[in-house]
Amino acid sequence: MQSTVYSNIGKRAVYSLLLDVTSDIIGQLNRRIVLPLLPVEKYPSSTRPERLVPLVRLTDDKK
Repeated sequence: MQSTVYSNIGKRAVYSLLLDVTSDIIGQLNRRIVLPLLPVEKYPSSTRPERLVPLVRLTDDKK
């Protein structure tokens, strides 16, 4: 499985980052799953539903 984070360059973009998650199974079907990313401090509610909206820490491994 691999994942890549992209900047959302849309003019009306609510989410500034998009996470493209691809697995070998999905890749064979020529499909992608893209998840919107939102910084935790910009989440619209003080109560984040943890099971529906998990907290993910991103790091840059291209060093």
